[in-house]
Amino acid sequence: MKRLLQVCFFIVIVNISHVAYCQKLIAHYPFDNSTSDISGNKNDGKIFGGVTANVDRFGNPCGSLNFNGTDGYIEVPNSISLQSPVLSFSATCWFKIENLPLLNGIRWLTLICKGNQTLESISNPQYRVQTFQSAFQSTISINTDFTEYDNNFSKHLLTFDKWNFYALIYDGKFVKCYLNNIKIWEYAYDEALTPNTESLHIGKDAPGSLEFFCGSLDDLRIYNAPLNENELTQLYMDISSTSFDDEFTLTCPNNIIAYTEKDKCSAIVNYSKPELNINCGSASLTQIAGLPSGTQFPVGISMLSFEVKSNSGFKKTCIVKVTVLDAEAPLINCKSDTTIFTSDLNKNSVKFHYEMPTATDKCSSVNIKLVEGLLTDSEFPIGTSLLKFRATDKSGNSVECSFIVTVKNNITIQQKQVAIEIISDTLMCPSDIKKFNDSH
Repeated sequence: MKRLLQVCFFIVIVNISHVAYCQKLIAHYPFDNSTSDISGNKNDGKIFGGVTANVDRFGNPCGSLNFNGTDGYIEVPNSISLQSPVLSFSATCWFKIENLPLLNGIRWLTLICKGNQTLESISNPQYRVQTFQSAFQSTISINTDFTEYDNNFSKHLLTFDKWNFYALIYDGKFVKCYLNNIKIWEYAYDEALTPNTESLHIGKDAPGSLEFFCGSLDDLRIYNAPLNENELTQLYMDISSTSFDDEFTLTCPNNIIAYTEKDKCSAIVNYSKPELNINCGSASLTQIAGLPSGTQFPVGISMLSFEVKSNSGFKKTCIVKVTVLDAEAPLINCKSDTTIFTSDLNKNSVKFHYEMPTATDKCSSVNIKLVEGLLTDSEFPIGTSLLKFRATDKSGNSVECSFIVTVKNNITIQQKQVAIEIISDTLMCPSDIKKFNDSH
């Protein structure tokens, strides 16, 4: 989108009985296939009649708006900011007048008019920018009270079918006109403008007689204060709208997740091309990376990349991620149940070393981990211990297996008796006791 050129950083305060508003730039219309105001004042317009997108002075296919000269115009609702020009105002615009036979060589540069009543009055319009040139005379008008002759108009004719920069400035003392950054006209005037509540019209002037602009407009700016010549030069030299990014929109499909077919490490993936919406001009869509739709995509992540290039040279790209997941779990092989014997009567556990299970997968490596039980080389207690393992592939599929480790004491009954006797030999009992009973 065309960028707003900041031509000043100060604020002009206007105090009048009708409005009190602090502003300088009150509306800016880049006309990039839109009637939106980008000044921040929300003075957006609405198209009526024959107004269509057109090529601008930089060759952008939607960079300006074309007015058909018979019924096409833009209407902007009244606002406090649009009412604010009273003691001064400025308007600048790039324009290209079309030479239609029905105009008989007349040049109507009808830029703006804040007023829509047929009868002209002190407040209708509040302000306008209109230049008229015929073969014999020329007038410049900013309101009902001010419509003056330009006696030297033949030296600065508004050329047909060519982009020109026009500026009108009223500073409270003079009305000045500039064509392509050269001052072409000046006239003394010191009257205030009378605010109204009418809409602002672009490309149409209703008070007095109805006129429509025939041609293209681009980068229209309206100020409630006078611009100086340095600011005009900045606007005239501004090339920020050489290109803009809203000629088309590109919407990529959603990322894709697919699953492998049985006994395969790939999947057929079908996808739609990105959605391309062209407001004006033409553009071409090209796939610059990734496999074609309907082909086998391998397990893992594959990237699809698309590029759109407009006929004005602007590019946009989008990327789609295709993830193919393995639909089959890996195979895992656990060892058989194991029984361990111990002959040590003093031990309640046995250190045991075992190998991890083996696991395979057709499409990726496998991670195996112990999820329940003791680690290898741990002390396994007498009794049974369950060991459970899980194998997981890169697609997240998992499978489990388990085996039991049993620890038994294999001491015989005879060995146990000897052990008891050994323990008994270590006991020193007192001698047997023999006594007679007492009398009676």
